Amino acid sequence: MMEETISVVVPVYKVELYLERCVTSIRNQTFGNLEIILVDDGSPDNSGAICDELARQDPRIRVIHKPNGGLSDARNAGIEAATGAFIGFIDSDDFIHPDMFGDLYRRIALHGADIVQCSQVSVTGDEIRDPGSDHEKVMNGLEALDWINTSSGMDYVMICDKLYRKSLFDTIRFPVSKIHEDEFTSWKLFYAARRVVVCDKKYYHYFQSPVSIIRSGFSEKKLHYTEAMEERIAFYREKGLTALQSITLRRYARWLLLFMYRNREAMKRHPAIRQNLRERYAATVQEVCRDPAAGKRLRMVLKQGLTLEPLVGFLVYQNLFKKNPLSRIAGWLGLGF
Repeated sequence: MMEETISVVVPVYKVELYLERCVTSIRNQTFGNLEIILVDDGSPDNSGAICDELARQDPRIRVIHKPNGGLSDARNAGIEAATGAFIGFIDSDDFIHPDMFGDLYRRIALHGADIVQCSQVSVTGDEIRDPGSDHEKVMNGLEALDWINTSSGMDYVMICDKLYRKSLFDTIRFPVSKIHEDEFTSWKLFYAARRVVVCDKKYYHYFQSPVSIIRSGFSEKKLHYTEAMEERIAFYREKGLTALQSITLRRYARWLLLFMYRNREAMKRHPAIRQNLRERYAATVQEVCRDPAAGKRLRMVLKQGLTLEPLVGFLVYQNLFKKNPLSRIAGWLGLGF
């Protein structure tokens, strides 16, 4: 059977140290029928010139040079330019295992799926890791949405560890000028998908760079997460997806407590932001407390969340990042993610 084309979109901005490693990992895929779209998002370093040189080396590479518009805008430009039946996204400081797109394409064809997802491994160097053992789940889009709210949720939210049927993007784009763009977008793609396949192979190598936006200190842009969550909750409410709305509300309340705790020093310098977050929290807890699916202990603790803000936030932090008696107490209280 003739392989259909996979378009791979790589947004490029200030990554001259990592870009060639990323593109080489895509060029070395065992799946050959690739269209590699490098979107130079007005990068001020040598990244644009590196893109052009790589295109001269491989006819599968196309380069788009555009004014800086941010990650979402660059991805959207790549979607518009893509001609493949399937599409994937790789961040330009990350890299992938040689078998990634071949294996994901095989599964998408085997199951007639709209999305196939692998797993990721965090790395600080260049070594390609063994992807490990395989376990496969096949589900519909609503079942995949359930998994976003589990301990495996990061894999489900992440855009770059997947292969998509490109037609999903006929009506979906990334939100321009926002960070947490995956949080705004992944659930929409799952909702639109008829069938989703998930495998445990760790094909995507997530490079832990010290200059990442998400891993940096406090920024008001990180509050875009609140917009993403509230948009998702409103959508679930509109569609009558009560169970998804319920669990997402509880997760959002915990996140607000965690964010205020982890940024407590910054909150002292930004009292208006702190007040806004407290108001969002109070409104969210009101909804949680009307929900019979929320446990009694969790409702009790969340009601005291603003009064005992540092303590409850500390417990959420312990549950998420530590393995100790306090983390178990937090789980017993319903504060676990």
